[in-house]
Amino acid sequence: MALIGFPGGDVPGLDFTTLRVAVAIGLQPVIDQAFDFDEAPVVFERLLSGRQVGKIVIRLPG
Repeated sequence: MALIGFPGGDVPGLDFTTLRVAVAIGLQPVIDQAFDFDEAPVVFERLLSGRQVGKIVIRLPG
């Protein structure tokens, strides 16, 4: 299973119980792409384009 289109942040009506159930039944976030921190400008271009499907991950150094 995958959780697609979940905006994160403050979502009215969404609480930790809902999140615990999602984890318990095996929902996983969809990762569109992962980038290194120094590729941040490319990441923002991708976000602005609206072409991503899922979350974009930025790996931090160290």
